[in-house]
Amino acid sequence: MINKIGIVGGGNIGGVCVSEIVNRGLAREVALVDIKEPEFAAGKCLDIAEATPVYGRDIRVIGSKSYEILE
Repeated sequence: MINKIGIVGGGNIGGVCVSEIVNRGLAREVALVDIKEPEFAAGKCLDIAEATPVYGRDIRVIGSKSYEILE
């Protein structure tokens, strides 16, 4: 398992990518960046993070408009 995977763009494909990364347990942390208002990436990540118990995963999912979370 890698430490972090970053996705740029939270549209349909970006959201599905984050969800699949969490579902498959590919990384300890997933970061999603999207510039769409209002806090689109953060909301999408919150939805996915709340599903982690269903997936049986302990993965941190973060979203922001700032590219700094990709570090």
